[in-house]
Amino acid sequence: MRARQIAYGRWEPWADAAPVREHVRELRRLGASYQAIASAAGVSPVTVHNLLNGCRARQRPQPQLIGSVQARRLLAVTAPAVWRERRNACGTCHRLRALVALGHPPATLASELGISQQRMQRLLCGQTGTVNIALHTSVCRLYSRMWNHLPAEHGRREHAAANAARRRAQAANWPPPMALDDDRIDDPAYRPRAGWRQALGSAATTRHGI
Repeated sequence: MRARQIAYGRWEPWADAAPVREHVRELRRLGASYQAIASAAGVSPVTVHNLLNGCRARQRPQPQLIGSVQARRLLAVTAPAVWRERRNACGTCHRLRALVALGHPPATLASELGISQQRMQRLLCGQTGTVNIALHTSVCRLYSRMWNHLPAEHGRREHAAANAARRRAQAANWPPPMALDDDRIDDPAYRPRAGWRQALGSAATTRHGI
């Protein structure tokens, strides 16, 4: 086919990356992960990441051109295609914010979940509309394990990180776990009535002064 296209003068191996990048960026704004977009398009997640961010390891900027086959595949990806097997991110967001309200630093939570700190920040800020089932399940398990435990604050650095997490939760009025309704936590219409309160207890077990 390639030989025929060349013979006919229709061989175009490259395409303008700008419209493809904007399409992928819109999918990202809707909450799609690099992996979900790549899987739906049948390309590598690295291709999607480098299209938006360039290759930092090799100090390359965002590409101006992209392979025409990859361009067609990425442009064909729709929001419903990347939302398969996904859930509304509201419950994930409530759980993570509640753990931050206890004093667990976002960086620690990101490490526990195996995601980037940038992705954690988007989740906490409510900038992610949906999450895949794997991440939702991981957050539920983490929350189940940590909801009644304060963070360890053995040293100055740990104490400062926990205080910073609590200050952030207090400023945003994020309620701790005991203030959440477990039966409604995954309901997009759910709005917790209580706000932030200082968690009392130890790193082993906590009680909340609500």
